[in-house]
Amino acid sequence: MPRYPNGSGAFCYLKGNMFKQIISPNPNIACRPGWCLEYVRKTFGLGIVNPTATAAWNASPTKHRDRNFPAAWVPVWFSVAGVPAGHVALRAPDGSVFSTTNPASTVPRKHPNLDDLMGVYARAGLPLTYLGWSEDVQGTPVVVWAPDPAPVKLLTVTAAVATVRTTPRVEPGNVARAYPAGISRGAKVAAVGYVKGVDPFPRDGKLDDAWIKTVSGYYIWANVLGNSLAGLPRLN
Repeated sequence: MPRYPNGSGAFCYLKGNMFKQIISPNPNIACRPGWCLEYVRKTFGLGIVNPTATAAWNASPTKHRDRNFPAAWVPVWFSVAGVPAGHVALRAPDGSVFSTTNPASTVPRKHPNLDDLMGVYARAGLPLTYLGWSEDVQGTPVVVWAPDPAPVKLLTVTAAVATVRTTPRVEPGNVARAYPAGISRGAKVAAVGYVKGVDPFPRDGKLDDAWIKTVSGYYIWANVLGNSLAGLPRLN
């Protein structure tokens, strides 16, 4: 599935989709010149798994061979002419890149962007070839994909009271504790879909077996919400 988010902040969006940062790094730690993988993994507080940046990139299960970066902290990976170990750096949400660039400094260098990093290496006789970015560092996820949220439709309580239940059926112990007295007529309910299969009053001869699922994960009998399922997806 293509995942090409953009935007800003810890979440980045594409038609409602987003990546979420699950481990936030500290880019302002000391580094050892040339020990790029050590620096990047330590910014996320991670231990040793792979011996080199090349090995870590090859082993990554979440490779993205593009520049459609999420608005989050992610590792960016390179091959280096004449250097089998390769290179990895840390890209910030604003596009700047932290790297163990300076050969005689224990302070990581902050490049304004990826092109600046590659230009510095090229001028030093070590041209980089960009490989991509990943959602993980040495197999540990640092960002996670969050899919589109379910669409929400507002429904109105049409009965005197709508009982809110934890399961789509009438049982003595499944009234939602958050709504012990139910919801009064005229109140709005945010619905994400409906399920069918359990008619709470089968003896009346009407097939009213649909239950609305709310955005909070509760269930309300569709009959007390206007008995309309239009525009709602069936969830079972």
